[in-house]
Amino acid sequence: MRALTAILGVFILFGCGGKPAPAPMNVVANEAKRVSPAPKPPPLPPPPPSPLAGANPNDVFDEAESPPNFTVVGRAPTIDSKDLFEPTEPALGVTSSHFEVALTGAAGSRNAANQSSRLPPGFRAIDGTSFSSDGWPLRIMCEKDSSEMAFIPAGTVRMGSDDGPPEVQPEVSIELSPYYIDIAEVTLAQFRPFTTAIGLKIVKPLNENDAPQRPALGVVWNDARDYARWVGKELPTEAEWELAARGPNSWHTPWGKGPAIWDRGRIPGQIDEVMSFLHDRSRFGLFDVAGNAREWCADHYSPKAHAEAAALPSAKRHDWPGPKTPGRINQRVVKGGSPDWTLWHRTGLEMRERTPDVGFRCVLRSKNENSKTQK
Repeated sequence: MRALTAILGVFILFGCGGKPAPAPMNVVANEAKRVSPAPKPPPLPPPPPSPLAGANPNDVFDEAESPPNFTVVGRAPTIDSKDLFEPTEPALGVTSSHFEVALTGAAGSRNAANQSSRLPPGFRAIDGTSFSSDGWPLRIMCEKDSSEMAFIPAGTVRMGSDDGPPEVQPEVSIELSPYYIDIAEVTLAQFRPFTTAIGLKIVKPLNENDAPQRPALGVVWNDARDYARWVGKELPTEAEWELAARGPNSWHTPWGKGPAIWDRGRIPGQIDEVMSFLHDRSRFGLFDVAGNAREWCADHYSPKAHAEAAALPSAKRHDWPGPKTPGRINQRVVKGGSPDWTLWHRTGLEMRERTPDVGFRCVLRSKNENSKTQK
């Protein structure tokens, strides 16, 4: 009997497989109580004081990285409103992680009436136009020929191209004061009243009998200049033409880089009514700068003009009017008409030559700037 009792005790202790039997539940609970809890992490240190502590949040534009991927271009003249920013189209190759801001809108419009009143007689702000940060209307109307003009803010244009032919090398930076320029080439409808007013002194355009909205073509340089002065303007310098056409980033074409995409057939040298191709439009809103008519400029033409400008101190390149004398007698610069639509393309044309694909557009400058380019 004692032997049987001992055998039963062994089965109870180790079970049938020879392993110890599970401990009773109260024993497991007591063992769990003896396990130490995980230590708590130390508290985080308080954040360092902000360098912007106490600043007005409306006046703070904090840089999120170094170097920053934005440029602050200035402050609007605020009195009771915040500075305003707007996104602008990025340069080619810039991704959505980059952006550019520019002052705009209501803060500038506070001075709109004052600046508009400073426009010369015969020019007025177009109804509903926006205004620059310092209050200049972005679109104005010349009342004498009903032409719309775009405001070009002061800036720098990289004229020419180091990758282009010799006459556009080297690429050179020219700083320009603000000005206005026609958004379209002068049309036959605009030019005809001038020929009537001047009479026999003016040779009519070669395409006189074309549709009214086609550009006036085959106009000699003197007549183009005289028309511009008749309506209170001037012919643009080559630098002014390139800044207005190439935009603030000095693009090679109005659309940046890459092949042209037209909504219908178009080849270099083709002449259509002005503003027919919406994609041929610069960042400042000028139409037909890549195609349509080639255009007279104020400058004397020299194939070495870029080298001459590059040799000048930067201060003397401000509002550069071009070479003092032509490299080829009586020639003036003609812009546009490139076989690959590039905007740095330039040629020279004899002032009295009537060419069937050459027209023009005009600019409005301050009186001080006008005096530099009246030749």
